[in-house]
Amino acid sequence: MIPRFTSALFLIASWIALAELPVKEPVFVGLVSGDKELSIGAYDPVEGWTFVDTIPSAPAIGAPLTVYGLDGRLGVVHVTGILRHSDLSRWNSLRVSAWTPGRAVPDFDRPVAAIVSGDHPAPRRIPTSIPDDDATTGAVVSAFLETKGLAVRSPVIKQALRIDLDGDGTEETLIAAEDFSALRDGRAGPAYSVALIRFVLNGESRTLPFAASARFKQESESQAAFQKRFGPAVRYRFLAFPDVEGKGRAAIFLAGDASYLMAAYVFTFDGAHVERVLFGKVIF
Repeated sequence: MIPRFTSALFLIASWIALAELPVKEPVFVGLVSGDKELSIGAYDPVEGWTFVDTIPSAPAIGAPLTVYGLDGRLGVVHVTGILRHSDLSRWNSLRVSAWTPGRAVPDFDRPVAAIVSGDHPAPRRIPTSIPDDDATTGAVVSAFLETKGLAVRSPVIKQALRIDLDGDGTEETLIAAEDFSALRDGRAGPAYSVALIRFVLNGESRTLPFAASARFKQESESQAAFQKRFGPAVRYRFLAFPDVEGKGRAAIFLAGDASYLMAAYVFTFDGAHVERVLFGKVIF
C-alpha cells in the first residue's frame, strides 16, 4: 500500500551517510520505504535544517538520489515523479525508482533507507554492531530506566551500535531497547521503548535519550486504556549517519515504527548535547 503523507511539514528526513563534503546548496533528504515513495526535508547551508514546504523547488524528474543504510551507500535511484498538495502550489514528496535494500533494520516490517539528492560516494563512517546480550549495553538501559521509575534487570536490547559521530576519534554507543510484553489485558509490568546514546565527556560516561517512553502497566488496566493514556507502542531504530552539514559530524537518523505509522527524527550531536533538528510522520 502506498504511504499517505499526513503533512507538508513531514520530513522523513533519513538515514543517510554522506561523505564529508562542503555543502553549498540545499541538500534534500528523505526516507525511502519498500513501496518506493519518499518524503522530503532539506539542509540549507544558510537556513540550516528546513522542512520541505519552505523549499520552493523540487529535484527534477530523472535527477539522481543516493540511497544509504546501515551498510553505507546502497546505490543511486532517480526521481520518477513529484507529489504535490491538493492545491498544487507546494510539493512534499517524491516517487523514486526501485532500490536494493542493505542490512535490515531489526524487526521492521518493511525495508527502509535514507536518500540524499545527488550522486555521492560511500560514507567515511559505518556503524559496527554490538551483540544484543552485551552486559554493558544492558546495564546502560537498566540505569536509564531506573531514572524513569522502572526496575528492569534484563532489558530487551533490539539494536546496539558503535560509531564516532563527532569525528573526535572516540566511538559513541547507540542503543535501542523495548519490551511491550506487559501490554496485555490482565498483565502488569514495565512497558518501555528507548533510543539512547552513551558517550564520554571529560572522562565521565554519560547517557542521553533521543526518544524514550517508559511506564508501568497495572494489572487492572486494559491494554486499550493504557495506550489511550500514553499513546501507541513505538519501536525505535537507528537508520544511518550522514555528515549532511559538511561539518565533519554525522547526523543521527532515527525511525519510530508504530505499525500503522512511522515517525522520523533527525538529531545532531556535538560531543556533549543531543539536538533534534527535524521530525515528521507518515501513515501506512
